[in-house]
Amino acid sequence: MRDVVKTPPKAPPPSRTRPRRRRKRNLSLYYLMIFIFVGICGTILSLTVFFKISAINVTGETKYDKNSIISASGISLGDNIFRTNYKKAEENIEKKLIYIDSAKITKTLSCQVTIHVEPSVPYANIAYENGYLLTSKTGKILETLSEAKENLPIIKGYDPEILEPGEKLKSKKSESEGLFEEILNTISNVGMKNITTIDITDKYNIKLSYENRISIELGSINELEYKIKYANQLISSKISKTKEGTLFMLSGGQASFVSKKDWEKYVQNYETATVSESRADQKSEETTKKSTETAAN
Repeated sequence: MRDVVKTPPKAPPPSRTRPRRRRKRNLSLYYLMIFIFVGICGTILSLTVFFKISAINVTGETKYDKNSIISASGISLGDNIFRTNYKKAEENIEKKLIYIDSAKITKTLSCQVTIHVEPSVPYANIAYENGYLLTSKTGKILETLSEAKENLPIIKGYDPEILEPGEKLKSKKSESEGLFEEILNTISNVGMKNITTIDITDKYNIKLSYENRISIELGSINELEYKIKYANQLISSKISKTKEGTLFMLSGGQASFVSKKDWEKYVQNYETATVSESRADQKSEETTKKSTETAAN
């Protein structure tokens, strides 16, 4: 019987896929490193060598010339257009140049910078113990004055906390914040003119002065637009242009005008009645005292 010799199976040929995969991984890592290196170099160059500011433009009409505005911004030709702090530059302009209310800076890919400025327009005189603060519509303090600026309303009772020009207006009383601005805006929207004084000392008894001859007592801020509109109609159509007095804006859409003469007469009669009543009370007390002393004796 012939012996059967079994031959072992042939081993599979070595796989070539593993070296190829390793090569691909190495190449991917290599390309990634090159990409990162190029990106870093590009960033460094863009922040140091390239993209320098080539021109600075200024738009908007103000009392300041172009060079003064650029100087205040702190931006210079040759500065990197990406590294420049534009927010800080805007704040510098608004802080250093009092009569600029706002500054907005934009940049272009051609490495040019444009500064657009809006002028500060005097808006109101804020009364305080040493004089007046001249402010813009955005609440920026423009100047401190010993006398109020003509043709602008005087605001009484605001009690400002900050007095330095260039700073934003702020009241010591939180309830006064935004109150006179709301009143002035409403007056403007209604079309009422010649308001010389706004007194917000008591927020529940707001007073306006019209041409310094008619005092308008509005009460609280409630129904403000209606009350100012109604007061404007009464003054322009019902009250004589030479008359002086007080216009009381009452609840329920009612109003009452008391002339200066009638008011003075009322006050005089009230004071006379008060004095007479006081004397009568004093005389009654003296009579009672004498009666008590007589009864005791």
